[in-house]
Amino acid sequence: MSGAMLRKNISNTDIPLGNTGYAIPRNSIAVYLSEDAHMNSQIYGNPSKWDPSRYSQEAPRKEEASYSYLGWGAGSHPCPGMR
Repeated sequence: MSGAMLRKNISNTDIPLGNTGYAIPRNSIAVYLSEDAHMNSQIYGNPSKWDPSRYSQEAPRKEEASYSYLGWGAGSHPCPGMR
């Protein structure tokens, strides 16, 4: 799955991004390119190969890759197929 997720910071303050030293300035739009994570060979070995087992409970995980997968969504706007 590839695409871009957009979110505008409508708060009155900058939003720090963890302890990275970066922040999303107020009134700015942040863009998350899911393909950058989903097709990253440092996170997923051979990312272009269809391998559903990489998501199994037994698959090895990398702590530093906690935001490396963007699924179908949750909250008030989940994928219609998840309902």
